[in-house]
Amino acid sequence: MKKVISASLFNKDHAAYHKYAMGAPRTARFMERSMPDWKFRLYYDDTAPMDIIKSLKSFSNTELVECDRAKGRAGCFWRYLAFDDCDIAVCRDLDFRVQE
Repeated sequence: MKKVISASLFNKDHAAYHKYAMGAPRTARFMERSMPDWKFRLYYDDTAPMDIIKSLKSFSNTELVECDRAKGRAGCFWRYLAFDDCDIAVCRDLDFRVQE
């Protein structure tokens, strides 16, 4: 059974970096430690901070899906693509921490 928590990351805005981008490695780390039977899937485009994307490659539980550059707020909806190929999908904002 494939279980995924998915999120979207786009926009290089400085405020968005601290509010959203920093949440991605935090989520991956928590899930690797506490939810080993789940995957963390991040949909992103070329406006996402590449330091964050590179750091996520070190997590075995993380799937990175590169998308075409978002137009407006369209990137907010990428996370729902997980419903297409997962048995269980939970779609989250990166500023909402996954907790035990």
